[in-house]
Amino acid sequence: MEKLDHHSLFFRTDHHWKGEAGLWAARHILEYLKQQYGYRVEPEKLNDDQFTSVLYPSCFLGSRGKKVTLSVTSPDDFTLLYPIYDTEMHFSIPDKEIDLEGDFSVVYDLSRVGTIDYYETNAYGAYMYGDNALARFENRLSDNDLRLLFIHDSFGDCVLPFVSLGIRYVDSLDLRHFTGSVQAFIDETKPDAVIVLYNPSVIPASIESGHKSTFDYR
Repeated sequence: MEKLDHHSLFFRTDHHWKGEAGLWAARHILEYLKQQYGYRVEPEKLNDDQFTSVLYPSCFLGSRGKKVTLSVTSPDDFTLLYPIYDTEMHFSIPDKEIDLEGDFSVVYDLSRVGTIDYYETNAYGAYMYGDNALARFENRLSDNDLRLLFIHDSFGDCVLPFVSLGIRYVDSLDLRHFTGSVQAFIDETKPDAVIVLYNPSVIPASIESGHKSTFDYR
């Protein structure tokens, strides 16, 4: 047991994981895939000492903080993590017409942290440009050809970018927004594994995207 401090994994003013918790989760996902399925991945690439951080002090007022306002709470610091090794990524979000190539930083929407507007801007949306029906990662320096499909909610936004550092292709579906057929998407892309990454509050939740619930995979 790692005996992690539960409270340190979350923001004070928001219900989401911090980036450090997302990195921890991504490392354990790769470790599981390697141990249970023999996938040729390197979880050690996601060790804490393989990353540097950029701190944005008092940048983030989360959803809980917005409800109680700055009159009774103070903003969270916000950190973005970057690998210290070379990266070459292709990141796309079809619905938002985002198609980017470059180093790992392309997976971050830095406009979310560039200007502080506590009530109108969501710094957590820096991860993967916020929630998306479909987002796709290609790690062009990966030494494997594995493809993973994640079906997830917003908690996965701070996990998948780090998973992509160990996997060639990572596809992301958020059924709260995705209106297509999950089964057809799987048939088309043929992922090596499908991983469902939900926080308990959406197990299951009724939604209005064309799917009846977060477990409607038709």
